Amino acid sequence: MQGIQLFEYKSLLESLNKLKQVDIFNLPGEEADSVLNEEKKLHDIYKNYQLSMQQVSEYIRQFEEHKNAIRRLMKNNRHYLKEPRRKETSNDRI
Repeated sequence: MQGIQLFEYKSLLESLNKLKQVDIFNLPGEEADSVLNEEKKLHDIYKNYQLSMQQVSEYIRQFEEHKNAIRRLMKNNRHYLKEPRRKETSNDRI
């Protein structure tokens, strides 16, 4: 699974901030709006990504809890899983 790298996110924000600080007044109206829109989209995407990672983390935690509970059940009840040994009788040999 591939994730969004924090340094890439910060690098993109930094690039947009440089555009805003230096050229936003020199950019045509559509371009200036585009810079602001891209910054908002980037924030939204990363925010949603972080929320998703928190959800994934919670699912993994729940899975690990259930896995451990199942292993405890198996360990506590392993004697039921063993087949009882049959004793051979003289009739079985024939």
